[in-house]
Amino acid sequence: QIFYHLLFVGAPAKNFNSLNDVGAIYVYTHNPGTSWTSQNETNKLIPENKVANTYFGSSLDVLKNTLVTGAGSTSVPGKAFVIQAKDYLWNTTVPLLEISGDTFVLDYYGIDVALNEDDFFIGASIESNASGLSAGTVYVTASPPLVTLEPPVCDSTAPFDLVGYPFNGTWSGPGIIDNQKGTFDPKMAGLGITELTYKTPNCFYEGKLLITVVQAPVATI
Repeated sequence: QIFYHLLFVGAPAKNFNSLNDVGAIYVYTHNPGTSWTSQNETNKLIPENKVANTYFGSSLDVLKNTLVTGAGSTSVPGKAFVIQAKDYLWNTTVPLLEISGDTFVLDYYGIDVALNEDDFFIGASIESNASGLSAGTVYVTASPPLVTLEPPVCDSTAPFDLVGYPFNGTWSGPGIIDNQKGTFDPKMAGLGITELTYKTPNCFYEGKLLITVVQAPVATI
């Protein structure tokens, strides 16, 4: 198996065409032992709804296949975005959620974000509430299913278990030989890119995973 390193860089002042400060997040990868360079860019994430002065990418956090980023604007109500990757290098992504605060006024919503296996945490540092003017708020939102992204595997690799959270979900797709454990057999899936689905009984969203199966090299003397 080949393992890659990933780097996510927010560029909240990035312009989009004639719109100023829409923002973007750049995704870079490199092989172990090599250096980070601009040539290693694998993707650029931008919001679906592009609005000037939103500062998408002003904060971000990543866990497994899920990224949460804030657009903590200083002139309009802030937003937070949830994006999930389907492949190990984040070439294929799904824009999952676009979230706002409750006040719909200038609140710096998304100025800070974090996530764990169960929840997203989104800060709105100047939101006014029952505690006072500009007292600030932290919003807690339940996370969708998370899956561990897998690097490319050889078709000769022995079956192995995939990881999804919450743990009581079921897997489906080519090469799955145990849908409860998520056991994946590369040889059964065949060469190429295989899409797998992880579904939990209490979640509206499904986790998606792309695994690339390549032919094992032939050893020669």
